[in-house]
Amino acid sequence: MAFNLCSDPWIPIAGSQERKSLIEFFTEPPSRLSGNAVDKIVILRFLLAIVHAANHIPDAESWRALTPETMAGNARAYLERHRDCFDLYGERPFLQFPQLAKLGGTAASPGSLMVYIAEGNKVMLSDWNRYRGLSEAEKAILLLRSACFACGGKKFDKDLCLSPGVVKGTGTSGTLLGFMGYLHAYMLGEDLWETLYLNLLSETDLREINAWPDGVGVPFWEAMPSGEADDRADEYRRSYQGQLFPLDKFLLLTDEGVIKTSGISYPNHKNGLVDPALTITSDGKNTRAEWAKTDTRPWRELTALLAFLQSNSRIQPYFLSMGMTKLRMLRVKSCTVWVGGVSVSSNSGEQYLSGMNDYVESEFAFPVECMTEESYQTFCKFMEEVENYAKRLYNCVVGYYKEMGGKENTKSQGERAKSLFWERMEPHAQEIVDLAFADSPDPAAIKRARADWFKRLLQIYEECCPRDTPRQLEAWVECHPGFQSPVRKGDK
Repeated sequence: MAFNLCSDPWIPIAGSQERKSLIEFFTEPPSRLSGNAVDKIVILRFLLAIVHAANHIPDAESWRALTPETMAGNARAYLERHRDCFDLYGERPFLQFPQLAKLGGTAASPGSLMVYIAEGNKVMLSDWNRYRGLSEAEKAILLLRSACFACGGKKFDKDLCLSPGVVKGTGTSGTLLGFMGYLHAYMLGEDLWETLYLNLLSETDLREINAWPDGVGVPFWEAMPSGEADDRADEYRRSYQGQLFPLDKFLLLTDEGVIKTSGISYPNHKNGLVDPALTITSDGKNTRAEWAKTDTRPWRELTALLAFLQSNSRIQPYFLSMGMTKLRMLRVKSCTVWVGGVSVSSNSGEQYLSGMNDYVESEFAFPVECMTEESYQTFCKFMEEVENYAKRLYNCVVGYYKEMGGKENTKSQGERAKSLFWERMEPHAQEIVDLAFADSPDPAAIKRARADWFKRLLQIYEECCPRDTPRQLEAWVECHPGFQSPVRKGDK
């Protein structure tokens, strides 16, 4: 069997049923990747690793002189020289460890690595959850995803150790996934070449981040580690290539399925993880990360993601902060930020997708010149106002059901109403961004926006609180948001 990522199509492209090979990808720029949020992340990071291996970028001026076209041409020439490193099969299979078979590893169904597939004791909700086999292109993406974004649990064989003295326990969550699912943020260009170009970090950038003592380093396909803790594994972990595409799981495709075990040990956000796509905050005592949440959605995390605009901020999603600096250098008028990830649940060491978990992703456009601390503070104030509207709705609905004699379900009714409010506000997230990051404030537009927020609040209150009987009508009037203390002057 033969399947080479350089020449065989495997990259899913939005708006097309046909996939692209790596050579095709770097010959003509596609517009967007297709697939779920995690597949987009791992493919983008793998492509970034290729571009970094093919292009030497000492500083910002070198980056500026590079151009997306030159970057892609260098990547194409690099792939031609290293074509043998990208075959899924053979003596050196791409992103795999043939040594695992020699240790007697048992192969399991590839579906065990796919969070939406019902394997083992998982409940099959519909035929969609059944494992149907994988094409060679899908196997390539499964390898990329499972190497650094896999859910933790007992599915990984802890008895398979390639380095002497290594003791393994339950498989930990993927470095790029984290305990509940990290929220990732990347600069987005007009096409995928420009997207890669905007997310490149120069050697000067890496020294400023000061997290990878070995610099850019050698990519995994040129020199795979022999074990979890050998010299090459240590060297890889200390390099930017090792963080751009972590190898925290070791895998091997076989005729029977896939052999899988834990790989190189990486820190999490609480004990030293630094990643340019993640927003990790530390106040000296506690360290926290921004998570991908289905209940709040990415737009409600923008206040944290954009906090780097503050002069005293310790929050640095480096792809965004350093990308914004490069855009200003190019005098670009506008930029787009992609935010996404997957929300996961954990129980007794097992990670999985529960009924409340899902993939999340959003895009937001910003005027580069207006990305200032003052505009950021304005945006925070708007988001605080919207939060106050949601709180008022919650309190009014809870108050209504208390007046009606409800005891156990009052809070759940309030949460339902608040959830509806946020759901209906989400399509208008870009409008709030536009109001805050404008050249000059537009009082009339701001007034109209606030009226719309309050109108949605009233609509949801009326949906959640019936007034068909005299008793209901009395409670409805008593707790109506329009008769409460206004969030802002002029709300009534």
